[in-house]
Amino acid sequence: ITQDAFTTSPPNAESLFATGAWQAAHSRLQLNLLSTDYGLDQTAALDTGKLDSSPVGSWLDVNTQIGRFQHDYGLFHFDPGLNWGGELMNSDAQGGYYRVNHQKMRWSWGSSLDYLQPITDPDADSVYSSGNLRYQASSRTGIGGTGTVRSGDTRAYRANLFGDQRTVYGISRLQIDQAKDGDDRTSWQIGLDQSLPETGWGRLSTTLNFREIDGMAVENKGSETSRITELVIYGSHDLFGRVSLDGSIRGTAGSGPEAETGLFANLGVNWEINAHWQLLATYDRSTAARQ
Repeated sequence: ITQDAFTTSPPNAESLFATGAWQAAHSRLQLNLLSTDYGLDQTAALDTGKLDSSPVGSWLDVNTQIGRFQHDYGLFHFDPGLNWGGELMNSDAQGGYYRVNHQKMRWSWGSSLDYLQPITDPDADSVYSSGNLRYQASSRTGIGGTGTVRSGDTRAYRANLFGDQRTVYGISRLQIDQAKDGDDRTSWQIGLDQSLPETGWGRLSTTLNFREIDGMAVENKGSETSRITELVIYGSHDLFGRVSLDGSIRGTAGSGPEAETGLFANLGVNWEINAHWQLLATYDRSTAARQ
């Protein structure tokens, strides 16, 4: 069901959720079942043409620890129009996934493979594969990278390389990203994150990014390139007792159809009343404009 269908005629729905789990020494299995009943009258009123009066969903998750290897895999099936008491959730999809992670001494790596197929359009299936690798060269230095590839009706990828260093000035991280989306637009970004040591004044960290996006088609102008520079400052400070103050300021400037120039700020006061209750007040302000 689309969001518009609910806007004009919100249906009455009854949902049922059930789950069961089994656990052994190094493995755990959990099966979840969800059913939503709209009733025949509600289904006819929505007139979607593809909605069953009682869509169901099921997903099975399994994880196993074998030595230093962590394996996670599962299957899922969500009928079109599946909801939880009228609230939208994942639907019209089926498939499975497998993930593995390994850590030994200074090396850690992981990979995953996901298959997704829309139930109403089986030919639009997609396969997602990803991997990550990290090497802890010393107690202060780490390097690594990640990569993700999507194949199917459209192809896309994303990859990055990073390095982080711990010094007397805190933790610094330099990262380079390269990506290409399903519309053949390419982009790259270089970013520097700096987390400063905590002091009596509180906690402070900064992020500086520069990215370039190519291939954005603009009407009557053809393809243009966008260049964007972004600076973000995060901070927090314990005022007194269980009351803390936190906020951030983000400034952006650039040129091109996807560039946005502006200033974004937020400020929050958090009061931790006790272990179960928190009171939070926030203020946000933004000024931005595109070319």
